[in-house]
Amino acid sequence: MSALFLHAVALYHTEIQFFEEEKKWYEADYLMKQALIYVKQTLASTPENVSSLTQTVSFVHGQATYRATRIEPDVWSVTVSCITNAQFRYDVQFQFDASTNNISVWREAY
Repeated sequence: MSALFLHAVALYHTEIQFFEEEKKWYEADYLMKQALIYVKQTLASTPENVSSLTQTVSFVHGQATYRATRIEPDVWSVTVSCITNAQFRYDVQFQFDASTNNISVWREAY
């Protein structure tokens, strides 16, 4: 009986750990989505004479820092780093075409 009880407790502990990890990823993903909306709007309205931008933006669930470098008249190379309030980090790199509002060459860094 006690072996069965200990096994159930161990399973419960594992589920709690999984939930906490999943919660971190959910918050980081939500923060990244907010950051992408902001970055896309900013880059789409940036004058052509600006060749690079770097900015840190605060959101409810954390902050995002992005660095964008123009590689063609309408195409930007962008790196976004999000850090949640729980200090969980999520980094991505991509290219953004301001004329079509499309993201391509998406890479996640852990």
